[in-house]
Amino acid sequence: MDEAMIALARRLRPHCRLAIVTDNKADRIAHLARLHSLAELFDVVAVSAECGSDKSSAPIFEQVLRRLEVPANAAVFIDNSARHLVAPASMGIHTILFDDTARDLAALAAQLHDRFALPATDQSCERFTGAAGPAKSAIRQR
Repeated sequence: MDEAMIALARRLRPHCRLAIVTDNKADRIAHLARLHSLAELFDVVAVSAECGSDKSSAPIFEQVLRRLEVPANAAVFIDNSARHLVAPASMGIHTILFDDTARDLAALAAQLHDRFALPATDQSCERFTGAAGPAKSAIRQR
């Protein structure tokens, strides 16, 4: 589990609705959800195998938006693959490409703050290192 990204999600949680959109295997995500109490942090955990659509197409995002009860223009999707940003961007969802290799969580937090006025920045962002793993969250201000 990407502890640095979870820490950022915890920082955002009081101000946003959060979702995980993933193409990982359903059983793996179910295990991680139990192990890390993801239901307490994320409003929606959308697994492509359960949604019948992967991150390269709109239906999974339509389902997440519906479950979050937010319009596309009030959501942000963060991913480490540019090809996964095409479908949500075409729907009007704001997108951010996160460079998983550079792991610059401070820059990601700054983007969330600067572009969306989300209080994602603090001194702890400078200490983010984290294990490998992409960010996949749709968020909106409460």
